[in-house]
Amino acid sequence: EAARAEVAKQKAAEEAAAQAEEERKRQEAAAAAEREEQRRHAEEAERLRREAEEAEREQLRREAEEAEKQTQQQAAAPEDSYDSSYEDDHEDDDRSAAASPP
Repeated sequence: EAARAEVAKQKAAEEAAAQAEEERKRQEAAAAAEREEQRRHAEEAERLRREAEEAEREQLRREAEEAEKQTQQQAAAPEDSYDSSYEDDHEDDDRSAAASPP
């Protein structure tokens, strides 16, 4: 009878050890899956950050090109931007002075 009790006790201890090992493996697998998920999230965040930086650089490049284009257009045609009303005013003054008696 004592031998059977000892065998049953040993069997129960082995079963508990096996269950504990299974639980340890399950927790280890869950931790590994969590680490992998965090790694994927970090990679995605980094990818999005790089894409945003690239988009910002591209926007700044386009704005710089547009500003350069406008500067070149203004430099190429300065007479277009010249205010001819200044000359017209002075011509009117000269005519008025010539027409008025001294």
